[in-house]
Amino acid sequence: MDEIIVFYNLNAVEKREVLIVILQIIHNLDDASLVKAWQQSIARTKLFFRLLEDCLILFEQRKPADIMLMGSSSRSLIGEGPTSPKYSDRLSPATNNYLSEASRKEVRELLEENLSAAVSLQVLEITEKFSIAAASHNIATDYFFRNDNVRKRAVIGLQILVRSSFYYRFQTRRLRVILTITLSELMTDVQVTEMKSDGALQESSEALRLRKSLQEMADENRSFELLKECVLPENALVAIGEVVSENRWSWSEVKYLSDSLLLALDASLEHALLASEMTVDRYAAAESFYKLAMAYASVPDLHIIWLLRLCDAHLEMQSWAEAAQCAVAVAGVVMQALVGRNVDVWSRDHVVALRKICAVVSSEITVEASVAEVEGYGASNLTIDSATKYLRLAYMLFSQAGLHHFCASIQELIISVYKIRRGFG
Repeated sequence: MDEIIVFYNLNAVEKREVLIVILQIIHNLDDASLVKAWQQSIARTKLFFRLLEDCLILFEQRKPADIMLMGSSSRSLIGEGPTSPKYSDRLSPATNNYLSEASRKEVRELLEENLSAAVSLQVLEITEKFSIAAASHNIATDYFFRNDNVRKRAVIGLQILVRSSFYYRFQTRRLRVILTITLSELMTDVQVTEMKSDGALQESSEALRLRKSLQEMADENRSFELLKECVLPENALVAIGEVVSENRWSWSEVKYLSDSLLLALDASLEHALLASEMTVDRYAAAESFYKLAMAYASVPDLHIIWLLRLCDAHLEMQSWAEAAQCAVAVAGVVMQALVGRNVDVWSRDHVVALRKICAVVSSEITVEASVAEVEGYGASNLTIDSATKYLRLAYMLFSQAGLHHFCASIQELIISVYKIRRGFG
């Protein structure tokens, strides 16, 4: 499976030879090993059955065109002159056709018939085993069994989460942080790309269904259809509190939530599609890291992770000023979180000053994001010491780039830390 690109670069004869070997290996496998191979990933299972389709196509028996007269057989010598009518020419068309067909039954044609039948039976046997395994839920697949009802219910479940957020918190900022974290984790488990027949990568069916679900969660018209299909009341998403009598649900805010999740999905997909190119093109890698950093800007830890990857990419290219800006952006994330928690070191004015040095400094960091302790994400790494560390890194890189006026601004922010600590000393 890992060498599938090589296979599709072969000619038809070579493909047949390879497929014979593959079928022989599969034939000798026990059922448990075959099921284990299908359990690896849906993408690999789909590729497996694509090879079986190729088997049926390449070993399909094609009969030569019927030739009525024996004298016109392909075995006649080229250049033979006209011959006298033969006895067989005077037979009835049906009898003549039978004799003509029988005379052309060479050994090779018989072998092709037998080979085609054997391949078809082998594919049928494998398909039957696959169906049994899928029916018993031993494997996860969408190749023969696509259940869109489950996806629709997941969309409604997502909307009910949003409705709860409106009901209890009047907004969706904290939920957006949690869903973004969940999406990030999902990207490591879901195959977001799959291989086409020519070896190129494309968006996988799993990613496409996820995209469709995220779009439908913000589709007001589609939402009412989904509620009916899932046998839920039309007012299932109404968020009317006990004190305030108006509906707190906002489709515009749901659309913003959906768009931010789709942005993260797009950035992750593009990063996966460019994986091979980024190993040789550091500019493409830097662009991809930047998009990921912006897509995950609402989650401090994730935002920092991709900013640091971007910083490393710039350092490899010896782009000192760009790397320094990444360090500033990381420091800005931490400073905003500390200001949001009323830590008396820096103020909002300091964050504004930092944004003048680097426009990438995010304004997405909210109080909800900075204190959200979800699966290890959030406030744990957002400390004064970590902010100071990245300010010092920015100072060093700006100095390396010869941008000393930025160094002075950074130094003022570092001095603020020393003043506070001296006061407590």
